[in-house]
Amino acid sequence: MIDISDKNKINEFFTSNGFVKKRNHYFRVVNNRILQCAVYEYNPKLREPYACFGMASLYSDLHKDYFTSRGFGFEIYGMRSVKMCHENFEELAISYMNNVNDEKSLITAFDELDKKEYGQLVLNNELRIAPYLICRQYDDAQKVISAILLQHNDALLSSKNNFVWSDELFNDKKAEQLVQDAKLYRLSALLDSCDIVAIDDILKANYSKNLKAARRSNLIEQ
Repeated sequence: MIDISDKNKINEFFTSNGFVKKRNHYFRVVNNRILQCAVYEYNPKLREPYACFGMASLYSDLHKDYFTSRGFGFEIYGMRSVKMCHENFEELAISYMNNVNDEKSLITAFDELDKKEYGQLVLNNELRIAPYLICRQYDDAQKVISAILLQHNDALLSSKNNFVWSDELFNDKKAEQLVQDAKLYRLSALLDSCDIVAIDDILKANYSKNLKAARRSNLIEQ
């Protein structure tokens, strides 16, 4: 049993499970393919600890900051905030991550966490796309892309109404969003045309980029 206010014990717990500490973040890469991050915080006034943890496939299109304490944070989708108590800290902090070692188990974990927290699957999570593609669940990947693009479009329309944007400003913002979503639109088109070779090339390029980032962060041996 861990003393939740003892930072040394928390550090020992995570590092004994193969994590590398960066500030108050703990990182590890499982099987050279699944990036995992855990953040432990403790509020001495409230005496309430919590852990925030996230997981992603190295085949996903990850920003380099995902491998540092700057990137994997509460604002990044994929991170889950779980309040801890003294009795169940070890189980809740590590159980899901210990069971995730490939893309199939990552999908299962995402499904379980979504249902536990929201009562249903949350499709507008970009970190779902690569695992679905790796597992050849192309229809599911396309559903995620569609959900993300729909969310972006709805957000633009909501902002236009809330901030009373002019048509000119709205069109400018829409053009900016189209540029940001260009990779998603291209991937959607490749799925529509069943261009599996091109899709696999994208996954391989993502993996190569992320593997280098993981090595630079000393999460994988050189």
